[in-house]
Amino acid sequence: MTTEIPMDRRDHSNPAVRRLVLDILMEAEQSGSYGSLLVRREQDRYASLDHAQRSFLRRLSLGVIGGRIRLDAVLQRLCSKPVSRMDPVVRNILRMGVYQILYMDRVRVSAACDEAVRLTRQMHRDGLTGFVNGVLRSAARQREDLLSFTTSSRDPEIRYALPRWIFSMWSSQYGKDRARCIAGALDQERPVTVRVDARIDQEVLFSRWKQAGLTVKPSRILPFAFDLPEGVNPSDIPGFSEGWCTVQDASSMVVGIAAGIRGGETILDICAAPGGKTLHCASLLAAAGRGGQVRAFDLYPAKISRIQENVRRMHLESFITASVRDARERVPQREEGSADILLCDLPCSGLGVCGRKPEIRYRVKPEDLPSLAALQKSILREAVRYLKPGGTLIYSTCTIDRTENDETADYIMQELGLVPRTMEPLLPPFLCRSLYGPDRNYLQLYPDLHGTDGFFLASFQSAKG
Repeated sequence: MTTEIPMDRRDHSNPAVRRLVLDILMEAEQSGSYGSLLVRREQDRYASLDHAQRSFLRRLSLGVIGGRIRLDAVLQRLCSKPVSRMDPVVRNILRMGVYQILYMDRVRVSAACDEAVRLTRQMHRDGLTGFVNGVLRSAARQREDLLSFTTSSRDPEIRYALPRWIFSMWSSQYGKDRARCIAGALDQERPVTVRVDARIDQEVLFSRWKQAGLTVKPSRILPFAFDLPEGVNPSDIPGFSEGWCTVQDASSMVVGIAAGIRGGETILDICAAPGGKTLHCASLLAAAGRGGQVRAFDLYPAKISRIQENVRRMHLESFITASVRDARERVPQREEGSADILLCDLPCSGLGVCGRKPEIRYRVKPEDLPSLAALQKSILREAVRYLKPGGTLIYSTCTIDRTENDETADYIMQELGLVPRTMEPLLPPFLCRSLYGPDRNYLQLYPDLHGTDGFFLASFQSAKG
């Protein structure tokens, strides 16, 4: 059970929350679970956490996970002992302390040091309390020098907490200046974005948000996407439980707009989890008032169950069916030629969501990229069988790697026989400026330019027969 903390403008944490952060870091390290999911789990488990505590929990947890290699480089400057040989618990306590001292201005240096010592003792490492205290006091004394060391470094691992091979890949594909901008933007934590449902009156929802004291930030690219303040639990905001809004990054909302839904279509979403695009397309069908159906597939039953929960919350049961299916398997003959619109948001490196799932940058290896591109092509070879003559295929990924994006999109045209379908008439002018490809049918979204996750989509049409 957490305790209330004084609303000191400099430090909105408490020892219990720091212990939760340490537990998250250790579990993420040992089990491979995504830190963002662990943070959400703990926030749901400890509903008594106030806004400031929730913000502190999320920022410190994800900041340490994402900045691991940079924090370790800082620690190595402060310690004679190799960081890799430290006790894992103490190493994470030190990472937490350094992150607070260098990057969290509202945290008092004395609190960061003292609570780290307290946490070390609580974890039964009494003999290492002096070591922890000494390292963090040194970090506090050298704060300006350490910040200069990280911000001016030419090493992307230190400056952006980004493995060198990723920065080198982006530099070769986009040039070093663009690579720096992309890496810098992905080094920032992404806010939670909600989509306001197409069926409801936005002004009514805005009025409820205002009465609740909720201030949201409009998306740069779409008029129905809004970023929530740091630490706000989406399930707690007015209208969420009624299905008036749902969590979805603005980048993936573009898919529903690019699909050109008019109502009455049969839409297939073959790799649907977590279900944002499925729900968006269904709400557009519902708003059009002409019927239609979205069939959502995913490989994992638990993910399908999660989609079904949101279908009920959004009151879209009559528009969506969700079931388990492996997208690599042969398309059932009865379903060939059944889709007016086919959404193929395929497995990828996920490097475009480093700001949301920071550990991705460490999990993906350069040798993974060719196999991911091959997997995408194997899925697409089967998936095109779903399309009706003249049907629309939207291919998308949450990455910025051209090997996975442009080359696979080219494959769809050259090997699968689909033709480019321009997105220009469907998208707002701001996005149209970023279109490219054979018929302005490719769109790469960047966190620095568009304020979204890194995301790619391309639009095609099958032969009309």
